[in-house]
Amino acid sequence: MCKVSQSTVRNISKVVQQGESMTPKRSGKCGRKRITTPRDERKIRQITIENRNKPRKVIRDILEKAGVTLSDMTLRRRWKEQNFSCRRPLKKPKLTPAMRLKRLEFAKKYKHWTAEDWHKVCFSKESSIQILEDHTQFVRRRSNEKFKEDCIVERVKLSLMIWGVISAKGNGRLYIVENTIRQDQYIKVLSEKLIPQTSEWFPNKDFLFMHDSAPCHKAKKVAKFLNDHQIKVLEWPGISSDINPIEISYI
Repeated sequence: MCKVSQSTVRNISKVVQQGESMTPKRSGKCGRKRITTPRDERKIRQITIENRNKPRKVIRDILEKAGVTLSDMTLRRRWKEQNFSCRRPLKKPKLTPAMRLKRLEFAKKYKHWTAEDWHKVCFSKESSIQILEDHTQFVRRRSNEKFKEDCIVERVKLSLMIWGVISAKGNGRLYIVENTIRQDQYIKVLSEKLIPQTSEWFPNKDFLFMHDSAPCHKAKKVAKFLNDHQIKVLEWPGISSDINPIEISYI
């Protein structure tokens, strides 16, 4: 009925009577042999680090030229094991060697400043804010209706220039700037917004004013205005808005 020979039944019966396990004995490790060697995996790690922004197919081609041939799925598994994942890179302004040096000099000059010293600095910035109208992102259409008017979403791009100032005392009010800011308009901002705000924060004028190296900030007319009003300026390295604390405040 079971289609098992008498000899097989006798052998199984003998094993059971002797109290031995019925589990087959296997020597060595079980399962499929690992495709990649430790050397291959070191090469995968090295080539991945050297080509972080390359597409997966390109990295596979580079690996193959280096003697490591593997499938797309195996490469994904090795990346997962090595904690590599695909993420959007952080973005920062492009810096020349001279700009990097200026930033380093700035850091060295003020590395001994205490929190109390920085509490006397007013940080300012003007920024252009892009405003996009929020519309439906999907429409239900047939393949030949791509350009039908009711299948198109119109987007209007608007921009707004604002100026603001902060200090350890708090946030100053935002000021909306009309058009591109020029030196005369910047002086108006300083006169109408900065001076009243700093007079409230620092009645004794015991503060430093920080603004970046934009052309209108460096104009002689602006420098004279600041000097006439006894406003001391903290020299700031160019292309360094990323180290301005106002960046994480409200601008």
